[in-house]
Amino acid sequence: MPDLVVSALEQLGFTATDAKVYLGLVQAHPATGYELSKRTGVPRSAMYAVLARLEREGLVRAVQASPARYEPLPPQQLVARLKDRHQRSLDDLQHALERLDNLPPPPVLWATTGYEAILAEAEGQIRGSRQVVAASLWQREALRLAPALEDARARGVAVVLFSFTPLPLQGPRVYSYGITETELERYWPHKLIVVADRRRVLVGGAEPGQATRATVTDESALVEMALSTVVLDLTLLGQRLGVDTSGAVGLLTEHLAPLDTLLPPPRRT
Repeated sequence: MPDLVVSALEQLGFTATDAKVYLGLVQAHPATGYELSKRTGVPRSAMYAVLARLEREGLVRAVQASPARYEPLPPQQLVARLKDRHQRSLDDLQHALERLDNLPPPPVLWATTGYEAILAEAEGQIRGSRQVVAASLWQREALRLAPALEDARARGVAVVLFSFTPLPLQGPRVYSYGITETELERYWPHKLIVVADRRRVLVGGAEPGQATRATVTDESALVEMALSTVVLDLTLLGQRLGVDTSGAVGLLTEHLAPLDTLLPPPRRT
């Protein structure tokens, strides 16, 4: 039975030595450190440090000064104290876990390597979209993604496309400078941005081969940055070519703060 008591106290956070000394006092008290050492097998050299620690914790108390004799906290009070302590710990754990459970899921971010894998990922995002797709791409990649983009349109998804090169798709919200790919390739490698439903973005290179890499993420800050890049390109195209891109820009920025109304009027010089 004593071994069971010591084992149970150890499971509740006692050291084996503390449990033996407390149990020794329960069995016969008051008792001196010398008597407890003989009863429990705890060396006298360690006994008084153990008693001092238990006394600080309120589990034993000295009832005589010379020689010092000790008595234990009654077992019923010890059990009640342990119940209260562990209940508070369990309550704290429950509240902490509930707060964790309410946290938003961590953002998804991974790298896609290889031209074919990147286009497959872009196509998957387009076909999985439900509301709006915004893309900045070159003619070669637009030709590969055209069936998925047409399918998205047919499903009622708003498709916004920007390119410096000619695009195979026509219609509203399709904007291009019309520069031939061979001219543009003298200065830039192919790049691709696809934003699906303002929730996930693919952004990276679009050069044939296995060395090409792109990143896919639903991290909101990165999605917004990619979307802002498309919006900026559309805005500059409208200014340079005298084309009205406000419909597409408004569609992509309708969830953002209305800066035009928030900014103060320009100063007159």
